[in-house]
This record gives sequence, structure tokens and C-alpha cells, in this order.
Amino acid sequence: MDTEQILTQAERQIANGDTNGAERTLLTAWPDLNRAPGDAQHALAGVRIAQRRYQEAEELLRSAARAEPTSLRHQIALGHLLAGGDDHVGATEAYANAMRINPNWPGLIVDYAMACYKSGRYDEAEKAALHWIAAEPSAAAHDTLSCALRAQGKPQEALAAADDALRINPNHAGALHSRAAALLALGRHQDALSILDSLIGGGVQGPSLYLNRGKALLALKREREAAETFAEGARRYPADNELQRAASRR
Repeated sequence: MDTEQILTQAERQIANGDTNGAERTLLTAWPDLNRAPGDAQHALAGVRIAQRRYQEAEELLRSAARAEPTSLRHQIALGHLLAGGDDHVGATEAYANAMRINPNWPGLIVDYAMACYKSGRYDEAEKAALHWIAAEPSAAAHDTLSCALRAQGKPQEALAAADDALRINPNHAGALHSRAAALLALGRHQDALSILDSLIGGGVQGPSLYLNRGKALLALKREREAAETFAEGARRYPADNELQRAASRR
């Protein structure tokens, strides 16, 4: 079999759940992975992901990217892998490399904007969100812009971006929360609380909802309710450090 046939067979085996068979196919053809083409290393990375051997998958994808530096798919796959493991700094770098190859690839600007925000690169997240809006305006794009602006201490601009999102989709939960968070930062505590109560009452969940609701109640001098909100949030989200600290201070 030639290279394309081998890769097709391995990909078919992976799709059918036969990861051991795919591994045998690939390693039989390329016993020395250092000499394997990037696509073969990428395919074996897929095997390793299915086997939950994520570190080896990362090394294979990085090797594939080095072997074929103009290949978009290796960088995007690496970004997805790192983002899935909460390595948002690494994911940002991988998506940035992919952007240098083809900034217009569908969905890439979305992944890049989100990775930038989650890695704390809020100024870059703002720029990426603006590109996203220019390419494909959506409630999610405007909401991401709102989050990036709020993180940079620009609550008035964040409120405007959240309102832009809600004009596209009035029921977008993320944008509603972003609006509440911006209002909270602007000192409009009762307005923020009304939105947060509506979201939680409607079944929307998330640690930031409880954290911001508690902050709004504190600002309104409703200390007992704030303490109950922080405690409930800490119970629901024990891994959230901010909620745990807020609950412990009450």
C-alpha cells in the first residue's frame, strides 16, 4: 500500500474504534516515527487521544507540525487538544500559528478568540472578537467582545457589546450574564441582580452567576442573602476558588 492507502486504512480503523489495529497499521509502515510523514504522526496522535494518552498525542502533533510547518490541520488539532486539557496558553499559541497559515479558515478566529480570553490575553481577545464580528456577526461574538472589554476594566464598552449581542439574540444566556456583570461593574447593582435572578430562576447554571449575584447582594447591603448565595455556589462548584474564598469570608 502507498502512504495514502495506509493513512486511509488507519483512519477507518480509528473511526471504527479499532485503535490497536490503527496503531499496528501505522507502526508497521513507519517503525521509526521520526521518519514518518506529518500526516502519519497526526493519525497516531488520534490513536493516542482515543487511548487517553494525551501527552504522547501532544508530542506527536508538535512533531507533525515541525515536519509540515505549512499544514493548518496539525496546528488546529494541537490547539483543540491543548484547549481540551485547559492549557489555554498553549492553545492560543497553536491557534496563532494556524492563523499565520490561513486566518480565514472557517471557525479558526472563534477558537483563537476564546483561547486568548481564557489564557488572560484580553487585549488580543478583544481584537480577535472584532475580527470575528467582522467576519460573521453573532451573539456569541459580541458576548466574547463584552467579556474581553470587561476584563480590561471597560464596563461601559462591555455593556454596549452585550447589548449588541442581545439585539441579535435576546435570550443568549452568556450575553445576559455579560450585561449583568457590566451593570455590576458600573454600580447598577439592582439591575444586575434582576438579570442574575432571572437566569438562575430559568435554570442557567455557572459559578460566575452565583459569584456575581452574591456581589450584587452585598452591594445592596443584603448580607444574609449574599452569604447564602456564596455558600450555595461553593457547594455546587467546589473547584471554583473565588466562590470558595467568598463563602469562607461570610
